[in-house]
Amino acid sequence: MKKASIRIIAFAVALVLMMSVCAMGSAQAVIDFEAMIKDGEIYDVMYKYLSPYFYEEEPAFGVFVAYEHFDNNGLEPDYIIVEVFSTATVTKVNFEVDEYYIYCYNPVYLESPLTYYVIDYKTNDVTPLIDAVNASKDEYYQFFTDSGYEKITRIGDLNGDNNLDIKDATLIQKCLAGVEEFDAYNDMVLGFLEKHHGKWERYISDFNRDGVRNVKDATAIQKYIAGLEY
Repeated sequence: MKKASIRIIAFAVALVLMMSVCAMGSAQAVIDFEAMIKDGEIYDVMYKYLSPYFYEEEPAFGVFVAYEHFDNNGLEPDYIIVEVFSTATVTKVNFEVDEYYIYCYNPVYLESPLTYYVIDYKTNDVTPLIDAVNASKDEYYQFFTDSGYEKITRIGDLNGDNNLDIKDATLIQKCLAGVEEFDAYNDMVLGFLEKHHGKWERYISDFNRDGVRNVKDATAIQKYIAGLEY
């Protein structure tokens, strides 16, 4: 084969590779959700959805992107989870999914009691998170397990490392024995900060949810880890 032909083929191959790299780079571009919020795109989507629930004509609320879930190719999100919040007077609401609690603010001008919503990235369809979880928990479970979102509390995870393991069971036992102190590990579920009869409403260490912190919780965690009923 002549050298000129070889050069042409090599150039063509290099050009194809370069175009492929450029295409991949553009497809994997990071989507700036904060910019979308500032530009009003996500806000407008939520305003349109929430407007039937408003008690006032021009309520003040904000939107924060709490989680981005990407499609199987990892190129763009198929849905995002947003938190709607307000500086107005709010009530505090929590809901739980398995061993996870998520802390919510509920603006007083909304009839809807939950302030987390799933937005389909392609269609802009909005679904309250609790409804989405009830319809298809597996699809949205990663938000609770993997996002590390600061308002999610995992019951039993006393050391706060986002894992539920033997370390937590051991730490509970140490606290019960007086070697460690529960208060040193902020042993309360965010959103349940009121005291009744000198006790917090919900303890992170109360894994079996019987309202008492005792060795039964450490045992329940050990059974959970082993895949046994507790």
